[in-house]
Amino acid sequence: MTLCGVEKNTCNKVFARDADAGMNGDLDYSINSGKNKKGRFKIHPKTGQVYSNKAFPPSKTFELMM
Repeated sequence: MTLCGVEKNTCNKVFARDADAGMNGDLDYSINSGKNKKGRFKIHPKTGQVYSNKAFPPSKTFELMM
């Protein structure tokens, strides 16, 4: 996933699907692991939109597990 380094900017969108019907098919997105210890990124739990929470150099790369 390529992410941007501009603060409060939408970086990417994650998409998942669950074949279950009703409440069992509802999904919530979250960042489970990776280099997000300093809170550089956040993800909207319902839409999957990933945002940069802080500015960082464009050459910097991060790996996150959603």
